[in-house]
Amino acid sequence: MRQTFLAIGIGVALVVAFFWGNLVTPAVNYTPTVGTNDLTDLNYPFRSFLSESLKRGELPLWSSAISSGYPILAEGQIGALYPLNIAFAWFPTLTSINLTIVSMYLILFLFSFLYLRKIRLGIFSSIFGAMLVTFSGFGANELMHFGMNISYGLFVGQLWLLEHYLQRRGSIVPILLMGSLLGLSVLGGHPQIIFYSLFFLIAYWLVFWFVRREGTTKKRMSFLTLLAGIVLFGVVGLGIGAGQFLPQLEFTLNSTRASGLQSEAISRFQFPVSDLVTFLLPFSKYLTGNSYSALVSNGWPRDEQYVYMGVVGLGLALSSLFQLRKSGPNAVFFAAAAGAALLLSFGTQFTTGFIFQLPPFSFFRLPFRILFLTNFSLAILAAMVMDRLSLRVSKRGFKNILQILFLGAVFCISFLDLNINAKKLYPEVDARQWYAQPQVVSFLSDRLRNQERVVSQQYFYATAKIFLEQYQIWNNPNIFINLRNLLPVFNNLLYQIPMNVGAANSGGLKIDRYNELESEIFFRGMEFTDAETVKISDSFMFINRIMGVRFLLTTSPIEHFLLQKAYEIPFETGQDSVYVYEFFDYFPRIMMVPRAEKATPKGIVEHLMKVDFDPKQVVYVEEDADWGAEGGYAATADFDRYTDQEIEISTQASGNGFLFLSDTYYPGWKAYVDGQETRILLADYAFRAVPVPEGKHSVVFRYEPRSFWWGVRITLITVGLTLVAIVGILLVKSKKQQRTRGNRS
Repeated sequence: MRQTFLAIGIGVALVVAFFWGNLVTPAVNYTPTVGTNDLTDLNYPFRSFLSESLKRGELPLWSSAISSGYPILAEGQIGALYPLNIAFAWFPTLTSINLTIVSMYLILFLFSFLYLRKIRLGIFSSIFGAMLVTFSGFGANELMHFGMNISYGLFVGQLWLLEHYLQRRGSIVPILLMGSLLGLSVLGGHPQIIFYSLFFLIAYWLVFWFVRREGTTKKRMSFLTLLAGIVLFGVVGLGIGAGQFLPQLEFTLNSTRASGLQSEAISRFQFPVSDLVTFLLPFSKYLTGNSYSALVSNGWPRDEQYVYMGVVGLGLALSSLFQLRKSGPNAVFFAAAAGAALLLSFGTQFTTGFIFQLPPFSFFRLPFRILFLTNFSLAILAAMVMDRLSLRVSKRGFKNILQILFLGAVFCISFLDLNINAKKLYPEVDARQWYAQPQVVSFLSDRLRNQERVVSQQYFYATAKIFLEQYQIWNNPNIFINLRNLLPVFNNLLYQIPMNVGAANSGGLKIDRYNELESEIFFRGMEFTDAETVKISDSFMFINRIMGVRFLLTTSPIEHFLLQKAYEIPFETGQDSVYVYEFFDYFPRIMMVPRAEKATPKGIVEHLMKVDFDPKQVVYVEEDADWGAEGGYAATADFDRYTDQEIEISTQASGNGFLFLSDTYYPGWKAYVDGQETRILLADYAFRAVPVPEGKHSVVFRYEPRSFWWGVRITLITVGLTLVAIVGILLVKSKKQQRTRGNRS
C-alpha cells in the first residue's frame, strides 16, 4: 500500500509538471499545422454545454444549436454519463477541462504502475514504464480526445484486474470490477478504443489461461469456466454502459456509418510504412515550406499519428526483442501484440487490411488508432528491460547514491524528451485569450430572433490562404484566435448561437439524411475557385434559407443578389477580415404550409438541388398525406417556447395544413397537437412536419428517446446488482476467514 501511495504521489507530480502551463497560465494546446483541434473546438464547448445542461437540471440529450439539431449525448464524445465528467462539470469550464486532463492521465499512470507491479517488476521500473505509457505516443497525441484517453486508462485498469484474476483464479470479484471499468469506459470513453482493447484483453485472457494452467496448484478450470468469465465481464460492462451504448447504437444505425465506411476511408487514414521512422524522429515526415502539399500533409490527421516514445524508451523496447526467449511469456505476448497492432495500422498497404472492411471494424475511421496497443506494448517491454538493468546495476555494487543518480538521470531525460516533443506537437497558448468572446458574437446575439441560424464557411480555406500567401504570420497564434470569429465547428455552443453546420466537419457520428444536405452547403456549396473568388451555388442559398439561416460568416468577399454585407471585422495581423453577410428573404424556422406532396427521397433531393418549389406552399414527404387546405390559405406560426428538448408553438390557420419545422428529423422526437400525440412526417428529406387542423392550436415537440431511458434503467439495475454481488462475495469470504481462524484457535 505504501508503494501505491508513492506511485500516486509521483504520478501527480509528473502530471502537474507535464501540464504545468495548462494548470498555471492557464494555457490551452492547439495544433499549429491546423490552427485548431478537438480539444479547443469539441471538448471545451461540449463540456460547457454539459455544465449548462446540468445546472438547468437536465442531461444534454439534444443540442438544437448544432447542425439544425443533433443527438449530442448519443454521439458520445461529450461523456455526459461518465461520473468524473459529471462531477467536474460543476466547475468553470476551463477548470473542468484541466481537472479532466489531470484525472485521465493520473488514472492511466496509476493503472499502468499497478499492472507492472502485478507482473512483478520493481518499483522504479514500474514507475518508469507507467511514465512511458502515460506521456508517449498515443497518450500524448490524444490529449485532444478525452474519450480515447479515458478508455485507454480504463483498459489498462481492466488488464491489471485480469492479471490479478489469472494469478489467483478464485473469486469472481476481479471480473465484476473489470466489467465495471468496461462499463465506465462505455459511458465516458470512445467505442473504437474500447473495441480494439477488448480484442487485446480477450487474447491475453485466453493465452495466459492456458499458459499458466499447468503451474497452478488449484484444480484445473474448464473451458466453460473461462467462457463464463468472459461472458460475465461483457454482460456487466455492457449493462453498466447501456445508458450510453443503446443511444449510440441507435445513432449509428441512423448515421452515415450504418453500413460501414468505404474502403477509401481506410486507405486514407492508415499509418504509412514510411512513417516508421517517426518512432525515432517524430517530426521527420513533416514537410517544410508553404506549399499546398505541405499544408495537406502536415495537417490532420498527421498529429494523431504521433507515436514517439522517446529515444530511451524505444531503445529499451527494441532491445527486449533480442531477449524474448529469456524474458518469459509476458514479453513474448507484448512483442506479438506490438507487431500485430502495427501491421494492422498499415491498413490496405498489406493484405491484412481487409479486416477493416469487415463489420464491426468497418464502422471506425482512422485504423491507425490501433497503434495505442503498439505504444502500450512497447512501453511494457521497455519497463521489463529497465527492470533487468536496474537489477544489474544494484548487483554490481554501485553505491546507493550513484545508483539513484544514474537511474534518476535516465528517468528525467526520458520524461523531458517526451515533454518537449509533446509541446512541439501541441503548443500552448493563453487560454484566456483563446476563449475570449469573439467580436462577431455580440453582433449576432443582438440581431438573431426567432431561433434564426448562422452558417459558416470551411475553416480550412481561411487557414490555407494564410499558409500559402502570408506564411510570415503563420506561427503567430493570434491568427487562429482571430479566426474564432468564424465560430468553427462547435464553438457556437459557448455563446448560444444556433448554427446549421458542425457535425459534417467534426461529428463522430452524423445523421444520415441531414449530413447529405449539410455536406452540400458546407463542402460543395461555397466553391473557392481561387484565392479571391468564391462561387455560391443556388442549392447553397436555397437549402440555407429553408434551414432558417440569416447570417453567413466568411473570410472572402461575396457578391450575390440574395446576400448583403452586414458587418466586417478587420485584424491587426494583416490577415483577411471576417465578413458577416445577411440572407435576403430567408424562410422562418417554422411555417404553416397548405399542402404536402409525396415523393421519393431521390426526387426530394432533386427538388432541393434544382430549387424548383416554394417551401411556403408545399412540403415534400415520403408517405401518403391525405391532408391539406383547399382553396385560399392564410396561417401563422409562432414560437412560445424553444429549448433543446422541448418546443412549444402556437398556430392559427384558415384551413388544414402542415407545420414545417426546420429541425433535424430523428427518432425519439414526439409531437403533440393540443395534447394529443400525432405522427411526425419526414419533411423535405431531413426535417419535420406535422399535420395541423384549421383554427388555433398548440403544437409541442418533445425529445423522449426510448433508447436512452431504457439504457439508463439497465445501467442502474446492473450497477445495483454488481454492487450487491461484490459486497455479498466479500462478506461470505470474510465469514469463511473468521470461521477458519476460529477453528484454528
